[in-house]
Amino acid sequence: MELKHLQNFVTIADKHSFTTAAEQCFISQSALSQQMKNLEQAIEIKIFARHGRSFTLTPAGTLLYHRIKPLLLQIDDLFAHVQRVHHNQNFNLRLGLLSSMDKTEALNEALKRIIFYSAGCEVSFAYGTPDELYENFSNGIINAFISDSTRLGESETLGKFALFSPKLQCELPRALDVPYKGKNKRKLDVATIKERQLEIYIITEVSQFNEERRQLTQLLGFTCPIHAVSTLSEGRRAIAQSTGAALIFDRSLMRGDNTTHTKLNRFTLTKNGQPLRRPLSLFVRKNIEQKIALEELCAALRDIGTKQLKLDSKLLSALTAKEADSTMSAKFKSTPTPPPTDSVSSSYTHQKLIY
Repeated sequence: MELKHLQNFVTIADKHSFTTAAEQCFISQSALSQQMKNLEQAIEIKIFARHGRSFTLTPAGTLLYHRIKPLLLQIDDLFAHVQRVHHNQNFNLRLGLLSSMDKTEALNEALKRIIFYSAGCEVSFAYGTPDELYENFSNGIINAFISDSTRLGESETLGKFALFSPKLQCELPRALDVPYKGKNKRKLDVATIKERQLEIYIITEVSQFNEERRQLTQLLGFTCPIHAVSTLSEGRRAIAQSTGAALIFDRSLMRGDNTTHTKLNRFTLTKNGQPLRRPLSLFVRKNIEQKIALEELCAALRDIGTKQLKLDSKLLSALTAKEADSTMSAKFKSTPTPPPTDSVSSSYTHQKLIY
């Protein structure tokens, strides 16, 4: 049995005609009929009920048609994906990430692997504020970057692709009694922060503080004292010593800390009953689409940002195995070898990065 025989069988069933199917498959009608006889012999069942010059599918043939057609479409998609990966393997994606995003080696290596095996391109990273990323993009230092969706729009040269919208998290001292909704997943409305006149701490670099403060004020809908801390632990220490302060942060390509503080409560921040989110998008030059598969790239970034980092262990083992044939090794020496699976910490292989 050949894959082509199954594809031709689906064409016959779609067209309800051997003659039309033969024309579409670019073979003679007699050759197509022989293929179907060979297919029936291979699976040892009749899939066609012939009535003179016409035919119908047998119940078994109908089942085969409905089950094999989606599988053939998946195979076609797989072959197209493999070809794109092959053609893009020498393209280097210089990706800009926000300074607030995780800079750990574990996340970077996992991101590199997933992008390579989904979009087919190698990737290097540069970090900066939204303004710095756009400036580096304009100067050609990076050719794509992730930033706040509200800051830039699509243009003739700039493509914009929505990625994910992490929920804003708020941590408060346990001693501070505030009204909230939910039990396991607590929700705190921004109106409570305004009513209690709480001071807010945010995690940001000094150079980015003014812009982050402006964006948070816009999201909250009111002004209040806002202070900058450089790390999550520093922010927690600051509010744990106060009964009138809150720590607000998002988990965009998270800093890796999924722990909770014994003296603090964590809430999902809401506004008018809806989670407060920070939408992020991928910005790329429109002509980059000719070199990389943007659909696969965006899917990989969404997977990193919103789900779990998943790479098939058998696939990784096959890809990292040493080539016994030296000629084959030389042929594929330009393909980067992914790090071993255990080089990625468990927090990135088994835990969600966005909550």
